[in-house]
Amino acid sequence: MYKLRFRSFRFSLIVLAALIVQASFPDRLSLMGVKPDLILLLVIFYAVHQGSRAGIICGMLLGLAVDSLSAGIVGVNVFCYGMVGLLSGMFKDRVYAGNLFAKIILAVTGTLLAMTMYYLIAGQIHRLPSPGRAVSIVLIAALYTTIVNLLLFDFIERKVVARITTI
Repeated sequence: MYKLRFRSFRFSLIVLAALIVQASFPDRLSLMGVKPDLILLLVIFYAVHQGSRAGIICGMLLGLAVDSLSAGIVGVNVFCYGMVGLLSGMFKDRVYAGNLFAKIILAVTGTLLAMTMYYLIAGQIHRLPSPGRAVSIVLIAALYTTIVNLLLFDFIERKVVARITTI
């Protein structure tokens, strides 16, 4: 039997690095005009390990950080990431985060949910791509973000989550 300990300081450093990478190198990460949402993956990771209350707070804070660094509408990512954090956190005790299928499902549904909400909300204010183009962008982003999740999830878990053996 073991107990998990979450290392918040290390997680904060990873979040800072992800914000810098996502804001500084968007063209280098781009695939067919779409880039993976590293911050969304961190929100999902945090929520699955800490629960829905912590997930919504983390999602809203990181959404505010993304909104602050982008030229988009302030508040849209706060809402979208907060909702993904809340819903992902609901699966804390129901999903084994180390399961490959769980990683795929969480990344796909989280990306689809966040991007769909973003397009629905931002589409009311700004002119966005046509619905057909928006659907293809959302699907490609979900696939790309899921692949990145499979590559990064285990690395982040090894750096952030400590397993302490108990008797």
